[in-house]
Amino acid sequence: DGIGLGAGTFYVTAAGALTATNATVTGSISATSGTLKEMTVTGKLYFGDNKTYYISPNYNNGSWYLYFKNFKVDDTNCYFSGSLNAPSGTIGGFTVSTAAIYKTKTSYSSSTAGVYVGTDGIGLGAGTFFVSSYGSLTAKSGTVGGFTIGSSYVYKTKTSYSSSVAGVYLGTD
Repeated sequence: DGIGLGAGTFYVTAAGALTATNATVTGSISATSGTLKEMTVTGKLYFGDNKTYYISPNYNNGSWYLYFKNFKVDDTNCYFSGSLNAPSGTIGGFTVSTAAIYKTKTSYSSSTAGVYVGTDGIGLGAGTFFVSSYGSLTAKSGTVGGFTIGSSYVYKTKTSYSSSVAGVYLGTD
């Protein structure tokens, strides 16, 4: 039993269910529970009483837009302020885990070319530069304090053991 109007397009059942086909509601709708199967919104869909949080399918340029306090998403970007918590995933091709952020190189001392920053150390390149979490530094070549470092020597101005130039040379020869 219930009440019906029109050709079966609007009716209320005795149990309190409302059925309407192509109905227009002017004003507000209030419900304490329920389910919406499909809904089309042509303006902003607000969350909460102060209209601070919303989803808009037509924000300025016809693109969709999602806005919550300190977090906004449009069709091309995501903006946020505050803390970011991402225990795993990828950002710009870098893998994020709970202990490291890396690209290609999966450990700080790996001989694979790439970048690794983790709780166990830092590595750059193809096994040519890395620092362990204990402070052990490995560099296949470079300059420190004006001294040139190679795989079998360290020098400053004096480039070989037999050179007559003043300076320092330490090498395997």
